[in-house]
Amino acid sequence: MERMEIIGTVSIFTCQEKQSIIGQITKMILRKEKMMATQKYTQFPCQGCGNRCFLEIQYDTNAIQSVKGNRCDGGKRYAAQQLLRDKISVCLPTIDGRQARVVSTEPIPLQYHTACLEQLAQLVLETPVCKGETIWEDWKTGICVVADENLF
Repeated sequence: MERMEIIGTVSIFTCQEKQSIIGQITKMILRKEKMMATQKYTQFPCQGCGNRCFLEIQYDTNAIQSVKGNRCDGGKRYAAQQLLRDKISVCLPTIDGRQARVVSTEPIPLQYHTACLEQLAQLVLETPVCKGETIWEDWKTGICVVADENLF
């Protein structure tokens, strides 16, 4: 059976054409659902600059989809730095108002990054801080975070 045109922009399709269109639409819907299933959502405070914005990040294993809550481009860079790399490196406040950089000793699986950042965000360090000093350790996952600099 041939495709037939009706006056205007409406078309009558053959059964084969209908099945093809339905198949294409189904594939698009499945691709979108698969993409949404792999996307994750997290929140944590930004330490990319002095603004201390609270970031809301939507991401998957390969890329950050969106960042909200940042007041500068540093928030986007900080989110990418923290979520898409193997080790965590952040600055933590000290009780005397200064900042001390800390790093994880080993690569951290992506699924633990958010939990680790949330735990670290609650810490306020006492001075002096010595390079290599253990700042935080999670016995369940084996994650260890140490000071990356001396602060006296």
